[in-house]
Formats: sequence, structure tokens, C-alpha cells
Amino acid sequence: MSVSFKDFQGRFQNPINNAEKVELIVKYNGDIFQVSEDLGATVEILSPNYAILTIEFNKIPYLFNYTEIEHIEPPKTLTLNLNQAINKSCIYNVRDENGTELTGENVLIAVLDSGVDYTHEDFINEDGTSRILYMWDQTILGNPPSGFSFGSEYTNAQINEALSLDDPYKLVSEIDSIGHGTAVCGIAAGNGRSSDGKNIGVAPKASLIIVKLGEPGYPYFALNTQIMRALKYVMDKAMELNMPLAVNISYGTNDGAHNGQSLFERFINNIAEKWKLLLLEMKVIPDIIILEKSVKMKFRTLNFFIAVNIRHFILLYGKILWMNSM
Repeated sequence: MSVSFKDFQGRFQNPINNAEKVELIVKYNGDIFQVSEDLGATVEILSPNYAILTIEFNKIPYLFNYTEIEHIEPPKTLTLNLNQAINKSCIYNVRDENGTELTGENVLIAVLDSGVDYTHEDFINEDGTSRILYMWDQTILGNPPSGFSFGSEYTNAQINEALSLDDPYKLVSEIDSIGHGTAVCGIAAGNGRSSDGKNIGVAPKASLIIVKLGEPGYPYFALNTQIMRALKYVMDKAMELNMPLAVNISYGTNDGAHNGQSLFERFINNIAEKWKLLLLEMKVIPDIIILEKSVKMKFRTLNFFIAVNIRHFILLYGKILWMNSM
């Protein structure tokens, strides 16, 4: 094997009693069951060459005597990345009371996705009213928004009335059957009420406008024409409310020109110039972050933070505006 037992001992994360049984990840060949029988260990075959071996710690050195054992590795403790995402994204730096205190207050976040669980506590204020100002479900029949011919629109007043009922869905029937849109909303703007403040989104005081994309019976797909309608809808509402708007669209496709010249892409660029609108997409490549923005700005100065351990950063607005040394 490629490591001595003395070196191997230091790879365990916690002190271990010699008689204590530990798990090992094992790459093997031949009859590993005979090895486990000889050493009083148990083995779980994962594939023809990989297994998990449970063995007394003080018997690990004997494994080095078996040609069937090619490599051993102690298990590692993993944790949920989501619990660290806010900190690693430098959100605390701009939200801290000693910093800029940016919480999304007086900003409108539009989520164009699979809908939202509007009864979720993270989207409800302390006084019991909804943070969702408007909601358009494109997949059901009902009362379409002005200027559109399908779907059903719900106002903040209707949502608040529904929340006061024992069965809110009798009044506002919108349901996120997938859960994706609800998760996106939580990341973007959850206020943490459902977790006693443990899991808080990026902009916990922002107002929300939701569009459930698609057609009846097709919850995982949406036409780009439906997204175009949704963008017009949320833009019109933002202008009506006189609120800056940030739009999240967690939909994608490999279909199309990929050069920004399709009518769909040009429409998005065009509509982004009409109001205080931010369309943000993050693409993460190993050791590289590309930040794409379509934004109409009042000032020409843009301040931004880059998370630690990012070696390369590119800022795009139609063309490359800035990059560090590659």
C-alpha cells in the first residue's frame, strides 16, 4: 500500500481507543471476505474494487500484510454547504449593522420559477401579512393580469386574506408542487422565521413578486415566451410600485445561438435598460467566477466583493469590463 501505518494514524479526525471499531474505505482485489474473516472484521462491497471495512483500530496494521488490499483511507466528516453559503458569499459583510446594513428593504425581488409556498413563514412578516406583493400563476385558469390572457393573478390583499383562513388554498390555489421556486425564494429573501433566525436569505427584508412559469401538466418546463411575458409583468409592477427590481430566473437550455443575438436574449437586454433592474447569473467554473450583469445604473461606479479563494474574476456587461490577471 502507498502509506505507512504511522502516517495513517494521523489521518483520523478524533483520538481512537485501540479496541474501538472504525470504518475504512478500501480499494481491493481478489477475496476481501477472507481478509475480513482473518481479522474479525466486517465488509460491505460497494463495487468490484471498492468496499467499506469495519475493523478494530489496533488490527489496521495487519491489513498491510495482505496483497488483496491496495489502498485504505479513513472516512471524512462532511457538513451541509448551505449553512456556510451566506458567509462565503460575503453577505454578512454588507448586511452587518456595522457595515452597510443592506437587507433588501424597499427592493422588489422577482422569482420566475415553479411558484412558491406562500404559506411558508419565511415569506410572512411578523404581523402575519405576506411579503409577496403580487403572484401570477401561469398554469391555472382564473383572473389573468391586465394585458395578459391566461393564468391567475393574486394581490397582496388576497394572499393576506387567504393566510387568515383555515384552508388558504380555497382562496389562493397557487401551489409549488416541485419546491424549487420555494427554495430559490428562501435563498434570495427568506427572513428566517421558520428556523428562529438560523437560516436567513440574502435579502430578508425585500418584497417579493412571484411568477409560476409553465402550462398545466408541465411543471418542469417553460417556454421562453412565458418567461418574456413574466419579465414584462414584473417590470410593469416594479415601475407601478416605483421600486428597484432584481429578477431571478433559474431556468436554462442548451438550445439557441449562445451568442446573445437571439430575439429572446436581445429582449432581455432591452428590457433591462428600461428600469432600475438587475438580472444576475453566476456561473462557477473551477477556480473561476464569471459574473454576468444586465443593469441600468445611475452612477458609473460599481463596488463589489469577491469571496476568498477565488483566483480569477471576470465582470461582463456586453463585453469584458474588468478582470484580474488570468
